[in-house]
Amino acid sequence: MTLHTLQILKDHVTSQAPSGNPDLLLSAMDAFTRDTRHQLMHLGPEKGLLLDQLIEDQAPKRILELGSFFGYSAIRMARLIKGELVSLESDPFHAAIAQKLVRHAKLENQITIHHTAASHGIEHLKGQFDFILVDHYASNYYTDLRILEDRNLLAQGCLLVADNALIHAHQMADYLHYVRNSPHYSSRLVKTPCQHIDGSQDGMEITRYLTDTGVK
Repeated sequence: MTLHTLQILKDHVTSQAPSGNPDLLLSAMDAFTRDTRHQLMHLGPEKGLLLDQLIEDQAPKRILELGSFFGYSAIRMARLIKGELVSLESDPFHAAIAQKLVRHAKLENQITIHHTAASHGIEHLKGQFDFILVDHYASNYYTDLRILEDRNLLAQGCLLVADNALIHAHQMADYLHYVRNSPHYSSRLVKTPCQHIDGSQDGMEITRYLTDTGVK
């Protein structure tokens, strides 16, 4: 993925979707991926529908996203809630593109994007979250979850959704083992199509936080 490609995407989708219409903006993003040769590593419509259902069922007031990329999933989630969404993105260009698209969707009063590595950004967060989308570097999922626990940022009943649980299962093996075996979590894998590898299957690990882990 080149920076030039993301600039093309931003210019194209903002010209296709009117300002203040998140649904048309999301559709334009999906169409850009479908109708061009660019394979973007974003959530995509199939996983997006699953995420929509999880958001509607959970009705979160406060969402944390680890990994903004160009803002697709942040916009997708924020359009369905009345609360706030905080997103942490380590790449400065990705963060800048995401912020521009969030402003185009007119969701800037709900979505705050911080240019920071997740592990560093988590250390500066305050208050608990009742929904967390984990979609950054798979090898960091476990470490960052433990920091979230240590900082007491997980509300009782918080739902954690970890993307790429099949295609990156090896890189996130420690995360998967932890949430599937800890008595503090209830976890399941939901298989999904893979957005950016044609014909491949992926999955999202959907995890409910049950009790205090006692990490201090």
